[in-house]
Amino acid sequence: MQGLTSEVQSQLVSGSPTPMSTGNLNYRSLPISERIELVEEIWDSIAEETTMPFSMTDEERAELDRRYAAHLAKPSSSIPWEEVRTAMFKGQI
Repeated sequence: MQGLTSEVQSQLVSGSPTPMSTGNLNYRSLPISERIELVEEIWDSIAEETTMPFSMTDEERAELDRRYAAHLAKPSSSIPWEEVRTAMFKGQI
């Protein structure tokens, strides 16, 4: 939550779970970079709480294998996550 404003952080960590509502959190007024961070925080919290095994279809597995093979064949064609994330926050993607 490091990039989120203190107001958003306090709204996210306050109290017990409540029914889904965006009434108190006007996420649309946040800069895109903060909205992306908010989604990342939500996604991470789901991953931490999930005990379901992860599964993929045969098509998804084949695509993942294809992309991994392409990476192994030419590692220099990969873009590190840090660069992608920086570009997203600068509005270049």
